[in-house]
Amino acid sequence: HLGIRGMAAIPISSGADKVYGTILAYSQSEEIGKEVIKQVRACLDLFDKQLSKFMHMNDLMQLDNSLQKTLQNQKRFLKFIEHVNSLTKEEQVIEAFQNEMLKRFGFDMSSVFLLDKEVLTERNTCVVDSRFTDKQIALEKYYKDIKYEKDPFDGAISAAFMQGTHMYIYDAMKIRELPMSSKDKEALNILGDPRSFLF
Repeated sequence: HLGIRGMAAIPISSGADKVYGTILAYSQSEEIGKEVIKQVRACLDLFDKQLSKFMHMNDLMQLDNSLQKTLQNQKRFLKFIEHVNSLTKEEQVIEAFQNEMLKRFGFDMSSVFLLDKEVLTERNTCVVDSRFTDKQIALEKYYKDIKYEKDPFDGAISAAFMQGTHMYIYDAMKIRELPMSSKDKEALNILGDPRSFLF
């Protein structure tokens, strides 16, 4: 227990233009009066130019890092586009797109469904690493036997397709006991304990 009697919070600023931070001053023996605060401000003024210069340099370094990261992302994306354009088979394009999604957005698994003869058919399922291979195999086996109709009540995949918009489920564990299509229910059972879904 410090037994603090006085505390003052003093902004570190360059005049009235920009505040860089805050100095907290504590005293166990006495209150911190206005005169002490005035003296601290006077000391800060002595270092104002240096602090302003260092903070400005820090801002420039952060901006440079941000630009470098943006440039790297742009180069990586252009390389991805070039790779996709060089592919000749539909399956290769789908898998390349899925792998990019897994890397870019931190997903664990991705499935692509395409409209084929008026039903949505699973074309490919891929996973980020071998931890999910068993579930990938089981899910692909299941999707070989079923198709999603163009009916929003046939499942979340159909609903997102028919409505032309995305659907996001934050935590599937909280809704698995709620009414849902038999197809979605079985997919959840295969996946075991999935969390988030984006359709």
